[in-house]
Amino acid sequence: MLDTKLKGSPKAIATLDSLLGQGSFLLGEEFSVADVAVASYILYTLLFFPQVRLLPKWPHLAKYAAACAQRPAYVKAFGADTAAKLAEIALRKN
Repeated sequence: MLDTKLKGSPKAIATLDSLLGQGSFLLGEEFSVADVAVASYILYTLLFFPQVRLLPKWPHLAKYAAACAQRPAYVKAFGADTAAKLAEIALRKN
């Protein structure tokens, strides 16, 4: 069975959530190539494992994932429907 390990409490994800609590993006308030790498992994996870819940464990990560999915370049690349679906999944509590 495939698993993302997000059912538990991975230390790296907790650290990422904490970092995202300090600004909108990984390096502060500006979207960077670091965000492309991290957001692509998180959004990929949510796309293929929609049962994963970021809330309530990782509120900053959930907000970040939703914001990244709604960026114009993401919408253009993956389509408005996919972007909206991922933003919804990122913010879903149950």
